[in-house]
Amino acid sequence: MKNEIRNSKTAVDEITAVQVALAGDFEGVLHKTDGKTEKMTQKLGAEAFERIINAWKGAGSPELLVDADHESCEGGSTRAYAWASNLRTGENGLVADFRWTKAGAEAVNAREYRFVSPVFGVDEQGGIATLTSIALTNKPNLPVSCVLNRESAGEGNVEDKEKEKSMEKIISELGLEAGAGEEAAVAAIQALKKEAEEAKAAAKAAEAEKFADDNAERIENRKAVIEFYVKNGREACEAIMGALKAPSKAVSTPVEKPAQTVLNAKSEKTPDKKSSWQKGLAECRNAEERVAYVMAHAKEFK
Repeated sequence: MKNEIRNSKTAVDEITAVQVALAGDFEGVLHKTDGKTEKMTQKLGAEAFERIINAWKGAGSPELLVDADHESCEGGSTRAYAWASNLRTGENGLVADFRWTKAGAEAVNAREYRFVSPVFGVDEQGGIATLTSIALTNKPNLPVSCVLNRESAGEGNVEDKEKEKSMEKIISELGLEAGAGEEAAVAAIQALKKEAEEAKAAAKAAEAEKFADDNAERIENRKAVIEFYVKNGREACEAIMGALKAPSKAVSTPVEKPAQTVLNAKSEKTPDKKSSWQKGLAECRNAEERVAYVMAHAKEFK
């Protein structure tokens, strides 16, 4: 059962019984007087509730402030949404009567707030000792001391201020304008990651090219080797190359030219079987030239 405000309609000065805290162990954040915080476990049960009620009665049973989102604990507004009194133990926890102010009645009726969150004081032994105030909240949790019992201690607390400073530093380091939101920071980080991945891929590709150049004599498919290198790395490539045989150097044997050349082809020309004197005689134009030619080549006719 959550400490939910269940009344259907709240009026100004109306008194409503509200369960302020449940019994059990709850993680919380202890806010120390020196401004530091540390995690703690709140042990809430019959003994703790009895100490709280006795301390409240010992202080004169004052009405306790019910603010919104623990603003009064963080140096903010002390506007009252209700005043709590008549602390007592209920079926399963600590109960108080809320007398609503106009602001509180309107907020509850409009369902702007649905839950409550107590602020506990802690003794020197680390035990829950007092109830100092209560807040309306939509994020109940039950941790911190003052113990702000909700998931987040709200704007202005130490945790949120530290987160805000960290975000401002991140935005500055990313080179974004002051006031840039989380969405802009995420986009800038993603862009840087993409740029880094592209640079890494380019460097890997350059390594693969060099590896292929260094082993050019042993590589038949350069593209395949480069793709394998990029995907599996240098070590895997070297292992494969080491398992291959080194290329053998071919010994060239000089070819001797033949002493004679035989042309095994038919000539398109028909050999001229006439002797030289017959050719000369045939070229003579008349009988006189033929007689003169025969006299001049008498020896060839023998």
